[in-house]
Amino acid sequence: MISGCLFSVLAVPLLFFQLIDSLTVLRLLEQGQVADARAVKGIYDRAYILTQFGMIAATSLTAAIVPRLSQLAVQRQHHDFRIEAALALKISLAFGAAAATGLMSISREANIMLFRNANGTLAFALAALTMLTLSLMLTASGIWESAGKPWMPFFCLIVGASAKAAANVLLIPRFSIVGAALATCTGTLIAAGLNVFYLQRAGLTRAFSWLMLVKLASAIAGMTLSVFVWKQAMYRVTELLASRPAAAVCALSAAMIGGVVFVALIWFFRFLDARDLARIPFLATLTKRRDRTEHDAEAAHRSSKL
Repeated sequence: MISGCLFSVLAVPLLFFQLIDSLTVLRLLEQGQVADARAVKGIYDRAYILTQFGMIAATSLTAAIVPRLSQLAVQRQHHDFRIEAALALKISLAFGAAAATGLMSISREANIMLFRNANGTLAFALAALTMLTLSLMLTASGIWESAGKPWMPFFCLIVGASAKAAANVLLIPRFSIVGAALATCTGTLIAAGLNVFYLQRAGLTRAFSWLMLVKLASAIAGMTLSVFVWKQAMYRVTELLASRPAAAVCALSAAMIGGVVFVALIWFFRFLDARDLARIPFLATLTKRRDRTEHDAEAAHRSSKL
C-alpha cells in the first residue's frame, strides 16, 4: 500500500514544485518590490499549463513500462531488465528533449496564441526545459517502482524540491519570475540527475553512450533549425493577420514541422539501434518493412546487372 501511495505521488512530481511556488513566489515578488506582484505571478503560472500537457506522454510511457519491468524483476531476468530500463530512459530523453527544445523555439508564438500577449516569454521558455527533466523523473520512478525501490525516487524528489525552494529565495527577489523558472529548472534537473545516477550505480540501467548523445544533439539541432526557417517563412505569409491568429498559425505549423523533422532525423541517424527497435512493437514492424524494402532494392539492383 505504501509503495502504491508513493508511486501515485511520484506520478505527479510537478505538483511539488507548484506547491512550493504557491507558498513562496508571491511573497518573494512583493519583497522584491515588484509593482503588481499578483499580475506577475499570474503570468508566471502560464508556464505550468503547457508543461502539464507535455507530461501526458511521459506519464503514459511510465504506465506502459512498469508492468513489463516488474515481470522481468520477478523472473530475475536482470540483463533484460537493464536493457528495457535503458531503452525507456533513452526514449524519455529523446522525446523529452525534443518537446522542451521545440516549445522553447515557439515560446513567444505559443504565449501569444494562448494568452494574447508575449508577457513572460523568457520565463515561459525556461520552464519548457522542465518537460525534459520531469520526463526523465517519471520514467526513472517507473523503473525504481518495478525494481521494488519506490523510496529512492521519492528521496530524489525531496532533494530536488528543497533545491527549488532554496533557489526561489535566492533568485526571485533579483530576477522576478525568470528566477522562479530557473529555480524550477534547477530543482527538477537535480532530481532527474540523482535518479539517473543512482539507477546506473544500482546496476538497473546502462549509461548513455557519447555516440547516442551526439546523434540526439544533431537531431535536436536539425529540428530547431527547421523550426526557425519555417517561422521566418510564416511571418511573411501571416503578416496581414492579427497577432493572435498569426501566432497560432505559426506555432501550430512549426510544431508539426519540427516534430516530423525530428522523427525523420532520429530515424536517419539510427538513434534507436536494431535491438531497441525490436523491443518496440510499432517500430519493429516499420523496421522490418524498411529492411525488406532495402533487401528488395538490392536484389533488383543485382538482377539488373545480370
